[in-house]
Amino acid sequence: MKTEVLSGKTVSIHFVGRLYKGKNDRVQFLADEEMERMLRSFGLRNIPLRPIAEAVVERQALPPSKGKVVQMPKPFISVPLARVAAALLLPVLGGLGIFVADSWDAQDARMSAINLSDVVASYEPRFEGEAVPSWDDVEALDEPVSAPVAVKLSPVRPTTDEIGMPAGLDENPGLYMLVAGAFSVESNARVLANELVASGFSSEVFKQNGGLHIVTYATHVDEQSARVHLRKLRMQAISQNAWLKPWKVIR
Repeated sequence: MKTEVLSGKTVSIHFVGRLYKGKNDRVQFLADEEMERMLRSFGLRNIPLRPIAEAVVERQALPPSKGKVVQMPKPFISVPLARVAAALLLPVLGGLGIFVADSWDAQDARMSAINLSDVVASYEPRFEGEAVPSWDDVEALDEPVSAPVAVKLSPVRPTTDEIGMPAGLDENPGLYMLVAGAFSVESNARVLANELVASGFSSEVFKQNGGLHIVTYATHVDEQSARVHLRKLRMQAISQNAWLKPWKVIR
């Protein structure tokens, strides 16, 4: 702590205050908010502290007077002031004790007021090897296990209706449509189809079973030719959002 303060850093003491390097390389103390709040709880805003070292003023020796000596009564210390002094004394002494203890080296440990005796454990862990089971233990734990009953399952062959017809046997694969849009209102679909026809497309309107009207750029029977045409459409600005849909999925 002393090293940190002398290096220019601020050291904080919890609920007490902060130590920092002030003018003339002297250690200064600044009270924390908790300490100021505790002082205000006693009804005091600040406490006049006496300086550590008072300036010695030389006074001229005066001849002793022969008058009557009257002793003045000692000032009465109020209870709140005594409580505040006691509350300030313990944290400050604790902080100074930690500050002084950190400045001592190992060779000065004998002069420390804190007991620095080495702590020795009162027990030591005992390590034991894992016990190896013998044949007697294995025979004692051995229990008869019933053999599983073998169940023969006859394979169930799926029917043709469940599998479906192969793709090669489908005589009518349907149409492959290059879709331009879909509308629930037929008049809107017709308007788009007329605009596409005026632009040079072979546009048609197909009605889906759900009532949706599909507007196409063109239709193809062969999937390969439909995909080639789709790539050409997407290269144009007017038909860059076209997509491919087979008639069997839409129908």
